[in-house]
Amino acid sequence: MWYAAGENYEPDMIFYAESTDGDNWHKRETPVLEKLESHEWEAFKVGGCDVKRLKDGTYIIYYIGYQNLDVTRICFATSVDGIHWERTSDNYCISPSKNSWDSDACYKPSVVEKDGEYYMWYNGRRETFEYIGLAKKKIE
Repeated sequence: MWYAAGENYEPDMIFYAESTDGDNWHKRETPVLEKLESHEWEAFKVGGCDVKRLKDGTYIIYYIGYQNLDVTRICFATSVDGIHWERTSDNYCISPSKNSWDSDACYKPSVVEKDGEYYMWYNGRRETFEYIGLAKKKIE
């Protein structure tokens, strides 16, 4: 299980835990994904994730990258073991849209693969109003 934890208001980083029975969990003591200050779009903190195992056995994590407390994007990283994550230099995939329902923040991704496409549901915020949107991408 991958989960976000940290500060009271919003999580700061992503952690990992394992269980053989679903009741007793062994938590990894150190985070598996933290903010990356060299990336403006996730320099403040990271949180809320959705992890998928791909057909080749590798993993992809979609997560919230916080530019600051109010501006967020959906980012991604890949891993061969689900613990050590690699990010590209432009690893954001959903950003706020100007003058739109998600113009301030995009967050809380949930991804499903269906009929050769990825479907990503995510929250968007404009001022104090929150919405749920859908983005689609053909699988290459």
